[in-house]
Amino acid sequence: MNNQYAKLSDPNDPFSQQLDQYGFPMDPPTLISSDITKGNASTEFPITAVNEIDDERLPVGYVYVAVNVDPDKIYTKDDETGCNCQGQCEKETCACIKMSQIELDENGHVINSPNLVDHFYDWAIFECSGICKCAGKCKHRMTPEKFNLRVQLFKTEKAGFGCRALQYIQQGTFICEFTGELLSYKEAKVRPNDYPYYVTSMGSENEEQIGHYVDPTTYGNISRFFNHSCSENLAPIRFFSTHRSPTRPHIGFVAIKDIILYEELTINYGKIWWRDKVERFPNMYCQCGAPNCMWPPPGTKKRTREEKLLEMNRKALLSYKASLERTEGRVIDGPKEFGELWTSCFPPVIDKS
Repeated sequence: MNNQYAKLSDPNDPFSQQLDQYGFPMDPPTLISSDITKGNASTEFPITAVNEIDDERLPVGYVYVAVNVDPDKIYTKDDETGCNCQGQCEKETCACIKMSQIELDENGHVINSPNLVDHFYDWAIFECSGICKCAGKCKHRMTPEKFNLRVQLFKTEKAGFGCRALQYIQQGTFICEFTGELLSYKEAKVRPNDYPYYVTSMGSENEEQIGHYVDPTTYGNISRFFNHSCSENLAPIRFFSTHRSPTRPHIGFVAIKDIILYEELTINYGKIWWRDKVERFPNMYCQCGAPNCMWPPPGTKKRTREEKLLEMNRKALLSYKASLERTEGRVIDGPKEFGELWTSCFPPVIDKS
């Protein structure tokens, strides 16, 4: 990444730490939810929702859940045997690590996470958990005990509500599980919505071997609001935690790029999803604005990633400036007090006349 944009991407940078400390306070008119979980789940930080575009609210009746809702008891308790390791698990001896095609570093981050994009159907991770002798206290653990990232739902200009980062997120970080209502193949096919995500048996893309669908329309978490991008920064991953049955993987999302402050969390809906949409709605176009966008509106000017990052840096800096002004009760001179950081976000205009 160009050094011009690196400052807001470095979690050790004092400015980034100050932004984390203030937590992006918003003016009351833009805040539509102080915590979308409404006490239904334990999170490290409240998940707020804002709308700076219009007066739309979050979907009526939407219920935040940290785990899947299983009304028809699709999941059955079987194969709940983990590894027999005592203490720290090792690659040479741990059964969970041996079964996994996805590797973790010592901090629980996925190694070579960009490769996940091409291996959704044949890669998975069997992480250590409470069913193991190690009790999931080893380093072969990807998911946190509770959601631990600073994120925020926000109204986008053209794609409804989205989810953005309020902190730096390192490549390889597990974001969250894709939660919702578990449906059978038969039930999912009659539901009129775009959201169900199918889950297949390991190594299979065949519809006849689909174990179930996850539908986040009514029940779900932040993943319900992940918008599409042709240059996505998250990839889906299949993982096993509290059981080892290959027909019942959980779906999660992992960062495949470093994600900076105010950057939207996005996934790729896939060519099949878009083909269906374009066939039914010929005038429907992608609004991601990525340089490699495959379905851009006619005449759309594509922005580079650097241009999008600069825009996000500007928003983050202005938000921080506004929070300081509210806290200290004074007008802040941006160029004077922020110096090089301000000019990197707002370079002076050179008169060439």
